[in-house]
Amino acid sequence: MRTTVLMVCVLVAACGAPVSRVDGGAGGGNSLGGGFGGFGGSGGGTSSTGGGSAGGTVVTGGGSASCGSTGPVVLRQLHGSFSAYSPGGTTHVGGLDPSTRRIFTLPLSTTPTMQSLITVRLEDEGTTLRDGGSRAFVETVPVSGTLPLGNLTASAFDEQSCVLTGLYYTRPAGYEVVQLQVSDAGARFTTMQQVDPPDANGFLLQTMYGTSSRLGVVGGNDLRPLTITGTQAQWGAAVPGQPYAEIVTYDRAGDRVLGIGSYEFMPPMSVTWRSTVQERSSTSATWTPISMTGTGLVPITPNMPPYPFVVWDAAGQRLLATSTRMELLGTMMVPVPTVLEANLQTRAWREIGRINQTMISRGPFVLDRAKRQFFEADLANAFSMAPGRELERAGVKLTGALPGGALWSVGSAARHPNGLLYLSSANGLLTFDPSTTTWSRVSATVPAAHGGGVSLAYDPVGARVLMLFGQSQGTVTNAISALSADGKTFSAVTTQGTAPAGRTNAGVVVVGNTLVIAGGFAGTQVLSDVHALDLTTLTWRKLGDVTARQNPALLVHEGAVVVVGGVANQSMAVQTVERVELSGSVRTMTVSGTAPMNAMTTAPFGSGLIAIDLGGTVDFGSNQLFELRLSGNTATWSNSDPGVMDAALNPLIGVAGGSCDEAFLLGSSPFRVSR
Repeated sequence: MRTTVLMVCVLVAACGAPVSRVDGGAGGGNSLGGGFGGFGGSGGGTSSTGGGSAGGTVVTGGGSASCGSTGPVVLRQLHGSFSAYSPGGTTHVGGLDPSTRRIFTLPLSTTPTMQSLITVRLEDEGTTLRDGGSRAFVETVPVSGTLPLGNLTASAFDEQSCVLTGLYYTRPAGYEVVQLQVSDAGARFTTMQQVDPPDANGFLLQTMYGTSSRLGVVGGNDLRPLTITGTQAQWGAAVPGQPYAEIVTYDRAGDRVLGIGSYEFMPPMSVTWRSTVQERSSTSATWTPISMTGTGLVPITPNMPPYPFVVWDAAGQRLLATSTRMELLGTMMVPVPTVLEANLQTRAWREIGRINQTMISRGPFVLDRAKRQFFEADLANAFSMAPGRELERAGVKLTGALPGGALWSVGSAARHPNGLLYLSSANGLLTFDPSTTTWSRVSATVPAAHGGGVSLAYDPVGARVLMLFGQSQGTVTNAISALSADGKTFSAVTTQGTAPAGRTNAGVVVVGNTLVIAGGFAGTQVLSDVHALDLTTLTWRKLGDVTARQNPALLVHEGAVVVVGGVANQSMAVQTVERVELSGSVRTMTVSGTAPMNAMTTAPFGSGLIAIDLGGTVDFGSNQLFELRLSGNTATWSNSDPGVMDAALNPLIGVAGGSCDEAFLLGSSPFRVSR
């Protein structure tokens, strides 16, 4: 069984400093976790809708904004976060240059404006894992050479030459063979001249093994040898057989692929796990079994495979693998994750010990063979491969950017007048500086009442960032907390009047000195009420009701608040657009054009907003970018193809930029949107 996890590459282009005026509020958005991603990598992830919409404010002074300007909408991908592509598989690997201690990966796709590549440099803090592991500094290096044109489907890293080889699927249908070498001087891409390239059959070529000059590419039930000399890539004839196996790793010294098992589908719905240690050369399609004693990887239940990961410890000539075993605890059978060793010198399986439950379905992102460590996909931890200390955890202190895993549960965003963009996530409150593309953590501990589904806004009266509503342990709240100017503490905000009921996933916008909150979700109910908070007196009043929706986008138009999108049930977007006057009247606007149908990410832009509608599908460049223009009581939708992969646009939260025709889409792979 092959499970995919959404992981996006983080690319690169410098962004101009924002101007100091914001016309309008911030948009709402849905954060869709899990879903499509690693092109065959393993790992977990379920589709869920994240909460919140972003706050915003009107900031006067400085600059001017052309809210009604015309011209194409440009999405520019920003560097500033770092994610692996596949947390448990060998499909998209990372490289660790042992001389510079620099970790890097191939981008999933590139843009014409790509100017630099993100890397991570490791610096040891102690002599042993118990002394604290490593620090990791996120750095960029300039890009040179010819950028790949398509989307990455397979990659392999050569530890000796420190060259990362990748296979890109292009449009019109075809393949590119690309090599990447990274040093302090920069990242150089080399696109190979191919001889006898394989037929373009979609994403069937998904697994690659070997060195920088001699590789094998798995495609279904055959294997295609690939030899690289200089800048020429020579494809060999397909070798028939059964080269694919789910849980494998590569031994460079022996130029062999090692497998510890595979899944077999048994119609109509069952899966059988085969726990057989086997090997084959990187250019052979035939597996040779390796006889082992002891108990290997066993299924959790007869129809539930163990979902392991595996790493090759060359120094010990052994495979380290996870396995989930069922044990009787009292009267209940419970899954217990363990680590096993398949020692190829003694030809014996051995159980090493138990591991934390969170290690289930995780796998190595990159190996540091000199220190006998490997790193998790989000670079948050290093784990030991040393005998007797297997999977001993050592924290990695990441500086200069945040691990990608910190940004999968994005909730809401707000822009500070100083240009910083505040983002709520499951890992606390973060900031993103678009002028330097730098992520930072806010040191203040988020109050327990704001455990999830919060909304953020900037209060121009108190000159502070507000965190509104949310839930903790299933209980919704209508609490409001203010972040101190130094970012170290939150304090409760006391209000007057009748406050709205507690909720999550509400839309928030600031109009002058008035904060408006609309919709949201409470328990099992999608809400429709709209309330205003006077930020001068901190007094609540109800403005009216709109179509019930959660995660709506709120924006300012002619002094009123326009409520757009959001979902009432499942993932279908609410089509009604409503205008709420601060005096309390609500009216439905006239809507024309093609509107997005699904849950979407939005941000204030121009005379209205922009929206990304993923539609629950992945179309590799044909996804749609929508724009809503407001004029009087009329709302007009238009749409276009931004030429950016769906995977790179999910999950994101939209927030206003420094002018009307600038916005940001924040998440593991941030974008700047402008004209």
